[in-house]
Amino acid sequence: MTMTINVAVFLALILEIVILYVVNLQDYKRTSQMLMNQTMEVIEKNDSREKEMLESLKEDYKVRVNAVAYILDAKPEVENDLNELKKIAAFMSVDEIHLFDENGVIYGGTIPKYYGYSFDSGDQMAYFTPMLQDKDLTMCQDVMPNTSEGRSMMYAITWNNSGTKMIQVGIEPKRLIDEMNQNQISVVISNMPMYTGINIFVADSGDGKILGSTKAAMVGKTLNDVGISRDKVTEQADVPAICYRNIDGIVSRCAFDRTDDYIVVVTCNLLSNIKTDVIIMVIMIVYFIIAAKALASMFTKLDRVRRSAYTDELTGCFNRKAYQENVEEYWESPDMVYISMDVNGLKKVNDHQGHAAGDELLQGAAECMMKSFNGYGRVYRFGGDEFAAIVFADSRRLKKIIDDFKERMNKWSGKKVADVSVSLGYAEKCERQWENFEELAEHADERMYACKAEYYSKKGEDRRKLQAAHNALTKLYTKVLIINLTQNSYQIVSIDRESLKNSVFSAKLSDWFATFANSDELYPDDRQAFLQKTSLQNLKKNINGTGKSYSIIYRRKYGEEYKDTMMEILAAEDYTDDSQVCYLCVRCLG
Repeated sequence: MTMTINVAVFLALILEIVILYVVNLQDYKRTSQMLMNQTMEVIEKNDSREKEMLESLKEDYKVRVNAVAYILDAKPEVENDLNELKKIAAFMSVDEIHLFDENGVIYGGTIPKYYGYSFDSGDQMAYFTPMLQDKDLTMCQDVMPNTSEGRSMMYAITWNNSGTKMIQVGIEPKRLIDEMNQNQISVVISNMPMYTGINIFVADSGDGKILGSTKAAMVGKTLNDVGISRDKVTEQADVPAICYRNIDGIVSRCAFDRTDDYIVVVTCNLLSNIKTDVIIMVIMIVYFIIAAKALASMFTKLDRVRRSAYTDELTGCFNRKAYQENVEEYWESPDMVYISMDVNGLKKVNDHQGHAAGDELLQGAAECMMKSFNGYGRVYRFGGDEFAAIVFADSRRLKKIIDDFKERMNKWSGKKVADVSVSLGYAEKCERQWENFEELAEHADERMYACKAEYYSKKGEDRRKLQAAHNALTKLYTKVLIINLTQNSYQIVSIDRESLKNSVFSAKLSDWFATFANSDELYPDDRQAFLQKTSLQNLKKNINGTGKSYSIIYRRKYGEEYKDTMMEILAAEDYTDDSQVCYLCVRCLG
């Protein structure tokens, strides 16, 4: 039986490997084909753009040389005047003017050192030899190094009207040269965005020389040098095709395609996570689309927010309408935090000091909120004493933001109201897998109500609020205990907190921890750390005063699997150093 199970497991593993291989291979085929198509398209577009620009310049330069010939026919006396020729060159926006006799020898022009050069002086000048046989011909040469200095120039030439001499203009086409340099395959390919583990090689289909690559060091080498046989590629009838090659000492998948001029090879390091790379590629494409839409939406919304319809008139915070428009957009961010806030004592201030004082209290609270939170998100007022903030921060930064908010409240003082207090509760997007935004906001509200109940309990005001603390705890956690660190005891929480005041905490807390640690429910590797963290000495050290809390993460068995679980120990509202009463709350994170 054991052997059968082992064989079944082995076969299952083999099947899984095969499935993963097939899936990854298909992903790679799609990705490599896309990259090859993109590469070919970019190269073809660049070649086409160069050709179009070159043809356009040639036509322009032919017009210019004919114009110069017309001027010289009209003013034959200037052909021997160097200064006048230079003025004509400047007027026609050309760099050089050369005058050839009927035998193709330069006898005049703007550069005397070229006098005596002829169509026999080199390949560049020999290009114009057909002019000697056809006096109706006008020619323009591609960009080439000139014979005398090796400068990249374009030359256009034509006969004068009487056919007694040839006029040539030379222009250094800086814009075309810059464009050609920018469009070199090595530059184009090196600037292409690439994914981890994937590289592109573009080689000459004739000799296999690498013209461009995402690995710049490979440019100038041949496909054979990097481990890809050019002969195998050119012999392959079925293209695009996939093979395996050893590249830089690592086995890589290679996909290749070819045209008359180029061979394009896409390689993927098998050590890289191909599937993840494909997902990242898709995400990046989608991201840019979404980002463009988000930016357009953001600017539209910013324009709307400037109007009073999106702003709370009393406090200057965003209102519920703005909140409803922002929620769906903000929910997509993984570091989103929802902060629920409620101003304490508003009703009392309104009743005893008047609504003007109540307005000042709300404005003071809103001022503290916006100064603390606006740099990281937005603050909203829903009405009355209810506020919320949506910020984007990791846990460490969030703590600093909230500490800054509390410090601002402690320093605030108004003309009619001496101080301000706000009950606050928050929930982080990253702390668990939420069903939706509403669930996250509900948890933040419950934590805020627990905070508010504690506030009123300490103040001895509005005892109805105390019930909310326990309701919130029982909603947030799967198990809630009341523990006493001084007495080393615990008791199941009662919704009626008042009934616990004279209760005896008979069960030992340390025994409860030890029993759980030695049970099968706790993941074996977590036992030592769990016992250390739950020692009374460690708990007392971390729960050091009213309002303090301590969290422990461990793995607990749920059904047939272990899941991350969090134990939170929160100082109760009546916590003192002599009577260390706390809530112990447990909930599953996974």
